[in-house]
Amino acid sequence: GDASTDNVVPEVLALRAANDTYIRAGLTENALMGPGSRTVGGWERFQTHVARVGRNWRSNPKFTLRSSQNGKYVRAGVSGNSLLAAVSERVSPDWEWFRRVELARGRQWALKSAHSNRFIVLGRDGYLKATGRDVADAYRFRPISLDNVRR
Repeated sequence: GDASTDNVVPEVLALRAANDTYIRAGLTENALMGPGSRTVGGWERFQTHVARVGRNWRSNPKFTLRSSQNGKYVRAGVSGNSLLAAVSERVSPDWEWFRRVELARGRQWALKSAHSNRFIVLGRDGYLKATGRDVADAYRFRPISLDNVRR
């Protein structure tokens, strides 16, 4: 189908943080995620894959995020702190899937783990984790489509 109508989530995206920096997946040797990058490079670029199953997959898409830098999938559930990190070699039925909640008329997203149903929040340590119980707790992202941007 037409890419403009078929992609409910951009195929390649960056997540702009509230402080006008970008979410980066290469924090620490564990590839943890958090805001702070001023520009978009490999660690800030994510490929998505939408699960096209169920009647309402377009209105409530479930999708994965894969780091362009290390080729690994973002997992929500690293350590006992439910940290987000680009560490999974393959997609399991659980921890690597996310859903978005559109805010500000679609200009912002809150993300939640499709497995735990917890919202992604920013911890005091500066890392993203899937522990928020309510959309009000959620860290807000601005999705930036990189579908038509050359590397």
